Amino acid sequence: MELKVTKREAGKIKTLLKKWVVPGVIYGKHIEAPISIQFDKNEFIKLYKQIGSSTPITLKWEGIEEMVLIHDLQLNPVKDTLIHTDFLWIKKWEKVKAQVTINVSGIETLKKEWLEMNIVMNTIEIEAIPSKLVSQIDVDVSNLKDWENITVSSIDLGKDVEILTDKDEAIVTVYTPKGSTSDDEETNEEETTETPAE
Repeated sequence: MELKVTKREAGKIKTLLKKWVVPGVIYGKHIEAPISIQFDKNEFIKLYKQIGSSTPITLKWEGIEEMVLIHDLQLNPVKDTLIHTDFLWIKKWEKVKAQVTINVSGIETLKKEWLEMNIVMNTIEIEAIPSKLVSQIDVDVSNLKDWENITVSSIDLGKDVEILTDKDEAIVTVYTPKGSTSDDEETNEEETTETPAE
């Protein structure tokens, strides 16, 4: 995946944003000083929706091509629009840390069983060389019963990827909500079987 950028002069950020151009910074231990850049907002959003923040991309400018990770997104607190992005300069042989998004599946099966779920965490932190990083972690909740959960320890990404998040942490918890149909049916059944008082 590639993103074309250009070097950015200091100031006039509001002017850039009006033109659908987003300012950004490249930093990392492999460069002497951070590099200020700018790029097309639509192109970046399209790319980000495809890969998230844990997949390396190549930034291209002035004949230079370097591998980076999308490290931080800054949003306008009122409009919830992108206003700045930080990129981390990485090397293909060097291990890096990344936050990987969790994708939950099997939700429809839970609903059929009158169950709901609580997503405790949306990302997991991992460490690996860039080529071994994953774009997302899939978690299936369709086989869970009432008050069962899935913990980080159940995730296996192979020997080349180290999971840094505490393995005892719960990712998803499943429960029966109060006032659900199944609860109502059980209550009605209990009331029906009671012996009338004489």
